Amino acid sequence: MSKVEIKIAQREPLNYIARHLRDLDLQELSATSAYGDPVSYLADRVLANALLAFVASCDGVPVSAWGFVPMWPGVGSAFAFGTDDWGKVLLPMTKHVRGFMMRFLLENGYHRIECRS
Repeated sequence: MSKVEIKIAQREPLNYIARHLRDLDLQELSATSAYGDPVSYLADRVLANALLAFVASCDGVPVSAWGFVPMWPGVGSAFAFGTDDWGKVLLPMTKHVRGFMMRFLLENGYHRIECRS
């Protein structure tokens, strides 16, 4: 059985995921970004703007990233992207969002979280 680990996002795992994005994530990020090629900016944008950001690794290889960017008081924007191995970490990601992130956001006064795609 594969070992899935969830850690606070750091530059190198984010860069790895950006270089190995699923085709759909690459298309979406490319089409909706004002910053150009997602591979070149993704880690910097996450680290500069996210209040919370996490990476899931499977057997030591980064697979997905997700998190939350504040927009204005009580409102934020959620994000997630990953590699073709996304399915291997989807359940632990979902449990993390429900068990930690949702509680954190509610306890800190957030009442609306948007997720654009």
